[in-house]
Amino acid sequence: MTDRIALFPLSAVLFPGVVLPLHLFEERYLRMLADLRAGPEPHRFGVVALELGRETAGFGVPGVPGEPGGPGVPAEPLASDGLSGLGGAGEPPAPLRLAEIGCVADLQEVVPLPEDRYDVVSVGGRRFRLKELDRSGPYLCGDVEYLPEETGAAGADLVRRVRRLFHLYRHRLAAAGADVGDPAELPDDPVALSYLVAAATVLDPADKQRLLAAEDAAHRLRAERDLLLRETRLLDALPTVPAGQFLDASAHPN
Repeated sequence: MTDRIALFPLSAVLFPGVVLPLHLFEERYLRMLADLRAGPEPHRFGVVALELGRETAGFGVPGVPGEPGGPGVPAEPLASDGLSGLGGAGEPPAPLRLAEIGCVADLQEVVPLPEDRYDVVSVGGRRFRLKELDRSGPYLCGDVEYLPEETGAAGADLVRRVRRLFHLYRHRLAAAGADVGDPAELPDDPVALSYLVAAATVLDPADKQRLLAAEDAAHRLRAERDLLLRETRLLDALPTVPAGQFLDASAHPN
């Protein structure tokens, strides 16, 4: 069974349980926010990572998976529909490709700002598989199939191993000059642990997307074990890392 939800393409991966701040100002996303708040609770939308394109790109995507522009498939550039990001005068429209697996964002807080702008805070909810896109309205919508959250064969040894490696990774980051903030409180639950580690580790978006798409917590934790070993070795080989927040809580502008 599928569900129709509004979609917010983002150049980042949202994980269940993770806070997502957004700064909204584009007309289409203001319309999406108004429609969400006017509807029944819970107010939620889907976040899908951009595999190609940028957050301000227009809806250069047709609505059927497996066709150009469908989930995981390159988009054919379409004629400009008046939305931003489709290129300037004489420039071709920007292609857009969305990830197949996304995450629901549950709207928690809306703060109105001057000039018809809003800061909103959402929290990652259920994962979904994007089955079909609908670009007929003012913003993207999609038919999604929610995915189960399975633990898999995530035994106590694997959980302890990932916890130790994550603490070591944070220590190496701090020693290299990164601001890692306060020590993270790691949950014992394998599913929750797998998502916290995935969100808090500095990784390429493609690596994060693979972690989100893992079939269960055991597969995700094993992948994180290998990634943490790799990243810790890289940190050991580097004298410093760029300064910045370990967990970037800055708002994503649309």
